[in-house]
Amino acid sequence: MPSRASHCRSRGNRNRSRKRADVLELRDPGTPCQPGWKRIVSGLSKAISITVDSANGKIYWTDETASKIQRANLDGSVVQDLVTGLSKPVGIGLDVPSGKIYWTDEGTFKVQRANLADGTGIQDLVTGLSKPVGLNLDLAAGHIYWGDQVLGKIQRSNLDGTSVTDVVASGAGAVVRSCSVPRRGPGGG
Repeated sequence: MPSRASHCRSRGNRNRSRKRADVLELRDPGTPCQPGWKRIVSGLSKAISITVDSANGKIYWTDETASKIQRANLDGSVVQDLVTGLSKPVGIGLDVPSGKIYWTDEGTFKVQRANLADGTGIQDLVTGLSKPVGLNLDLAAGHIYWGDQVLGKIQRSNLDGTSVTDVVASGAGAVVRSCSVPRRGPGGG
């Protein structure tokens, strides 16, 4: 099942450039208009992006300061390091049917992916970017989308990193911090 960003949030102190999250909170999807956030993970360094795999009961996040991607059960138990030794992981997306996790790394200027089960098999998909931020997958169309904060554009490629295309090019100075792709029926997109 695709991530539901409206049911998951990070909270913490603000710094000059972006929100510094040291807590992850989750809301019951059955009550989207009512308060009821539950703290599930605390003590994080700087959680930036969050995604949920509700079918398998997992939550995933990038931690920019700790230079890794972590996951836990939806109740916050069993926190695991999935991918470590990264530079500045920011955006994150899941391709659960294919068993892959995707992310952008601001520090290495790349879009990468690895095996969702254990974080092995890291692949560089797109390299030489300026400052890739945000990430979203359109699985139905077979595309990865990300923003470039320096060049002020949204780009996409195929899931294997080929055929990089500018989707929206506002130009340098335009601030792009994240991107979202609408769901396309069951299974998302």
